[in-house]
Amino acid sequence: MARRSRIARLTLAACALAGLASGGVHYLRPTAIFVFDEHPDLPLAEFASGNLGLIQPSWARSHLYAAYRRMENVAFTPGERQAYLDYVRERLGEEPRSTGGPDRYVALRESLGIPWQPQTAAGAPALGMSSDFTYSLLCVDDAFDLATKTLQERVDRFGIDSPQLQEWVIGQDAVFENCFNREAKVLPPAVVAGADPLIRADRDYQRAAALFYSLRFDEARAAFQRIARDADSPWRVWGTYLAGRAQLWKARFLDGRSNAYSPALRLAEADFRAVLADDSLREAHDAARYLLARILFRLRPSDAAALLAPRLLTPLGESNRKRQLRLFTELLDDAAYESTTAELRPAHDLVDWIFAFQSGDPAETDHAVARWKETSSVAWLTAALSKVPGDHPDVPAMLTQAVEIGEHPATPTLLYHQARILAERGELDLARGVLDRLIPRLEGLPSAQNRASDLRARWARGFKDFLANGVRRPALVSSVYFQPNVYDPPWRSQEEWFEWTPERQRAWLDSTRDQLRLTPATARLLNTQVPVRTLALLPRQPELPDPVKAQLLGAAWARAAALDQWGLAAEIAPELGRLEPSLLEEMTAFAEAPTESRRFAGILTLLRTPGLSVKLWSGPLRAAALSESDPRGLNWWWVEAEEPAEPDQDADFVNAAQREQARKEWETIRQRGDAYDWLLREVEEQARAPRPDPGVPEALYRLTVCYQGVDLQWGYDPRPSFDPERPLRLLEFRFGNTDWARRARRELER
Repeated sequence: MARRSRIARLTLAACALAGLASGGVHYLRPTAIFVFDEHPDLPLAEFASGNLGLIQPSWARSHLYAAYRRMENVAFTPGERQAYLDYVRERLGEEPRSTGGPDRYVALRESLGIPWQPQTAAGAPALGMSSDFTYSLLCVDDAFDLATKTLQERVDRFGIDSPQLQEWVIGQDAVFENCFNREAKVLPPAVVAGADPLIRADRDYQRAAALFYSLRFDEARAAFQRIARDADSPWRVWGTYLAGRAQLWKARFLDGRSNAYSPALRLAEADFRAVLADDSLREAHDAARYLLARILFRLRPSDAAALLAPRLLTPLGESNRKRQLRLFTELLDDAAYESTTAELRPAHDLVDWIFAFQSGDPAETDHAVARWKETSSVAWLTAALSKVPGDHPDVPAMLTQAVEIGEHPATPTLLYHQARILAERGELDLARGVLDRLIPRLEGLPSAQNRASDLRARWARGFKDFLANGVRRPALVSSVYFQPNVYDPPWRSQEEWFEWTPERQRAWLDSTRDQLRLTPATARLLNTQVPVRTLALLPRQPELPDPVKAQLLGAAWARAAALDQWGLAAEIAPELGRLEPSLLEEMTAFAEAPTESRRFAGILTLLRTPGLSVKLWSGPLRAAALSESDPRGLNWWWVEAEEPAEPDQDADFVNAAQREQARKEWETIRQRGDAYDWLLREVEEQARAPRPDPGVPEALYRLTVCYQGVDLQWGYDPRPSFDPERPLRLLEFRFGNTDWARRARRELER
């Protein structure tokens, strides 16, 4: 029941995201994504070739399997590499890569002058639905591939115009009739008297297959068992396997709570074990082993893990490698969901390593260290080094081995954690040196490079060093849904993504990566530990790109305004106008305003530039100019959602006095409340003055229309309500004869 309810929840979630992606909701915001948490750098073909980047415990288990295997010096064969990529493609919700089986079969029939069109074909092949409401194709590509191969062999043996070939075609047409109509239940007719023994054996196989495709599983099982006993049949080697498959499908159509379910599976298990025990059936071993693992998944998951893990680490070039990987990851995912990982971990070192590496339980540190000591493997060294604190007694030995292994696919990850540990031990110069060597070697892996740069920025020597490492190009610019880690990946916006070469994928990714920006970690630190006067000085560093300078100055100006530091805001304004031409007129007018009217001039400037915020943005990108209201509600700032998140740790280059000053400033800003509410109060006070500022009508107009067209329920301003009538009533009461009042009423009534 737990598994079934989980499937239902996942289905609902998938439908919700599909609705978003298909345009049902239009509030997806463009976002700069600097690091990928759930998968390696894109394109994944480079990762599959052994360029592991920085291995993360948050990755999907399919990627951790690939990383473990490469760390254990078992590289993918070309076929296995493609199988991994195909599996990931399917895992991401794309259609499976077809072998083109039906098309090739139709093409061969056409070329032989015996075209084929099933009488009941009306589109997609028929599906079989099991008791847990999962669907499967009755006839997969393999069935058509086998038919194509067999047809060509019979043509070569008997000739195109032979009665033997005609007999084979009659039988195969009947088989495939069931593939497109599961109610057809068509059986091939008996062969004519005196038919060739090969055609007679083919007909036995065709009748058994037709029974299977028409869901008559007991009859199909018996028919395949007869084939297995026929020493003269060319299909004998597959007879017992196919009998077991028919039994497995019978079990799939039973309720999992039925008393008949487990016995049905055990019968199929016996068939597959019989295949594996018979060396004369070696051709069927891979297929039997896979279906045996599927049965063990249901009956004894730990046995399934013990069967699958060794095969996945052996470069045998097995034809069903993708299916093995799918089953293995489903097995691990299910155990993680059901909290039964402890039962699977003894099955194999791969399983133990994945769960240990992913776990945040402090006890896993001791386990990882113990396993590293027992095995001296690079995979366990990586897991242990990623978990131990700097003062752990085994750190020196770990660092020694990390150096001794030399160049290795895990080297970047080991260097990353070596730097972290050195810093925790107080050896900051050594840590910086390690990262300065690591970052260039991660070129071409922007997510990994940005992660390493964030670590380097944390231990910067000063603000110049900090920004040199904290200003990066994102790994991807894409649309993001409501959670920051649910983004629109390339394969959603580029339908042919999986058909592109890795080179073309890389070129497309590079084209989206946009300009240099503050990373989220950099923005967090500047938002929490740096006071406004220090922030205003940072753009003087000539190495910074102008857009970043403008962003820093824009936040400094907005903070100065929110803190009533109008003199500082006037100092910032000219340079901000120079760096951001769209603000030049506004900043010039503000800077030139008389001192006694500068406060309201600043309020009006903020209302004219809703893109200015006290907070430095990193990920989300506004979809409007600074002087325009954002269609998703990303205007100014609000306290509850935009209160700066605490950084990972205090930066050494920011002194205690600066941190304390920054804390006091943010407390003042929080006390003012949301930017809109604060601006509204300021304008209302000025509007009720005996001699209001001439800019008040415009200010009330802008407060009325700034969120016009934004659905705040689905936008990104978290305030529960917005009443545009409040500023409009005051505007019409005090300034009803102005153009601003008439414009506001017209726009509100659109």
